[in-house]
Amino acid sequence: MFRKSLWILFAASVVSSPALAQPSLGSLHGAKSVQPLRMARVDSQGRQTSPWMLYHASEANVSTTWQVAFDLFESDDANGGVPFDGKYNTTYGLGGDRWFFGADYVNPFVANDMQLASGTANGHAQRVQFAWFWNPPTTEHCFVKILTAEDFSDTGVPPSFSNPYPGMVYDFGMLAPDPVNFKFADIDLTAGGGTNFHQLPVDGAGAAVEYFFNTYNGGTGTGTPATNAQPMLWGTKRANGGTNPSLNGPNQWDDDNPTDLVHTANEFYDYTYDVAPDPLGAMIAFSIAQGGPVTVNPSSFSIFRGIYESGALSDVFTSNDVYLVVRNGIIALPSESPITIIFDGTAPGQTATAVSIKVENHVSITGLVQRIDEFDFVAGAYENEDTRSATTTDSVVNLNLTNPNRFIQSGTKDLRMRLRLKPGGPVFTNTWRTFVDQAVWTVTQ
Repeated sequence: MFRKSLWILFAASVVSSPALAQPSLGSLHGAKSVQPLRMARVDSQGRQTSPWMLYHASEANVSTTWQVAFDLFESDDANGGVPFDGKYNTTYGLGGDRWFFGADYVNPFVANDMQLASGTANGHAQRVQFAWFWNPPTTEHCFVKILTAEDFSDTGVPPSFSNPYPGMVYDFGMLAPDPVNFKFADIDLTAGGGTNFHQLPVDGAGAAVEYFFNTYNGGTGTGTPATNAQPMLWGTKRANGGTNPSLNGPNQWDDDNPTDLVHTANEFYDYTYDVAPDPLGAMIAFSIAQGGPVTVNPSSFSIFRGIYESGALSDVFTSNDVYLVVRNGIIALPSESPITIIFDGTAPGQTATAVSIKVENHVSITGLVQRIDEFDFVAGAYENEDTRSATTTDSVVNLNLTNPNRFIQSGTKDLRMRLRLKPGGPVFTNTWRTFVDQAVWTVTQ
């Protein structure tokens, strides 16, 4: 177990303090808000699994409320999410002051433990907040990749974490060096239709993992370590009587000896510094959207009957006249539909007060009947929600589901919709198609 000397970052200076000593803190006004220019989903190994998506903070669907799952950041949500010291009952007069290890220290890869707030295990965090110090010799590209993991190594034996989940990579563009301020980001992912989120550990405890790159290769999932970056440090305050519903332990893995994007046994540190708020850890917070309707885009689709012709999954996310096109195929039984498309998505929470479906599509010929079904995971079968004549121009079907929680699978939070089309009588062509413009859910928790 190792320990490092601690510094305090002020707006215009840094003051060194010996480890274990109670430092004299000054007021910090140097927190600078930055937002990513774009972002992408990554798999559990950090490899890019979606196209880059532009991020516009002003267009984000800000949730009515947020349920804190893990908070090692502590933000003033009434004041733009800036770091402060008054959220969890216990205050130390620190304001926005945050800790770091000096302007020359480099730590581009960190894994810290997290114990989640009650009721948030296995949730989808659609708000992430984190803070870091950025001081390269010259202006440098900044990528931050964030994963979560089911398990954190608290014994000092590598690997630092195991059983990771898919996450996100955020591209902040070119950032100039700044020796006297630190960066922070407050990212709202609710505008992504439920497909962009950070998976929280199923058992309520695990790891938060951050990488700071100046290049990122989506194919390999890795990149070049940032020249001079490190996470800022804070604590959950639980050890000091605070009301933070989450908790961090005393240990953290850093990438500083050497800086090579690998954690070795000599990079496992005790973060108990006898300072407020002890123990410290890399600043990061995850929150779950509550209270407002969230659009959930499908995460996958499959064609049970029919033949794929063109289009992509993302084409059904919005109503924009860009289509997923499926042609009729062979059926095994007369009762089957020659076009049967199944869409799967993930609800933002395990329960909901309301779930609705929206489907917009058209077909190439008249005389077809369209059915929309939703899978009832309690009954273990599809339930038909709507049957009507299909139209040859785009038409929209909006459906409100009764007793919505039966349509959310326990544990996985899966949602499953089925679109079926078949002739309602004789048709005078052997080939016909459906053009799906949109197929989404709206979930209100």
